[in-house]
This record gives sequence, C-alpha cells and structure tokens, in this order.
Amino acid sequence: MSDHFERPASNRYGDHSERHSHNGWEDHHRRTEIVHTVLTRAAIDPASPDLFAEIPELDRLFGGPEGLLLALRYRWNIHLDAKLDQALVQGQSTVEAYLELAAEQPVLRAVLDAQYRRRVEAAEAMAR
Repeated sequence: MSDHFERPASNRYGDHSERHSHNGWEDHHRRTEIVHTVLTRAAIDPASPDLFAEIPELDRLFGGPEGLLLALRYRWNIHLDAKLDQALVQGQSTVEAYLELAAEQPVLRAVLDAQYRRRVEAAEAMAR
C-alpha cells in the first residue's frame, strides 16, 4: 500500500515540475507581500495616487493596479460571504454582517472605497 504514495519516477511535467512548483510558491508569497504593502500604505492614505507606485512585479503578478484591486475585492467578497453565512446562523441582518466586517477590515474597506471613488471621479472628468 505504501507504493501508492511514492513519487513516480517520471511525470507529465518533465524535469522542471519541482522548479515550477517552487516558483509558484514564490509568486504566491510575493503576491501576499504586495497585498500587505498596499494595505500598509492604505492605512496611511487609502486614496493616495501613489498607493501602487514602485511595487516591483506588480504588473507581472497582478497585471497592474487594476488586477490588484480585483484581488482585494475578491478578498473582501470571500470574507463577506463567510460573514453572511455566520449572520444567517446567528440571526443577524446582512447590514449587521457588512458593518461587522467593515469594522474588522477597515483598511481593506477604505482602500476599495477610495480607489473606486478615485476611478469614478477620473471617468467623470474625462467625460467632460
């Protein structure tokens, strides 16, 4: 039975599978570092136009600021889904769950709101 868990002599990924797996973890950790960098900056000023400035590999790992904002929005939505599930069980309203999450994740909420407002204002200015 232990043979089932042994590493095969070769696999469909060829000789480079371990290198790619290692790079995948490195990229994952680097993406996490970038998210933390942006949230740290946002704690000071979530509306800063320099929030995404001079972040190495932002374009490669997220496709630019828009991709990072999508990742942050996804992060918010995952937490909100969990809060809404919990609210159902505890008899809370969706508004209570949302406000609870906003209190727990104030920087994340602030950066999403500020960057959304910034983009809306920029779009409105271009439309004039």
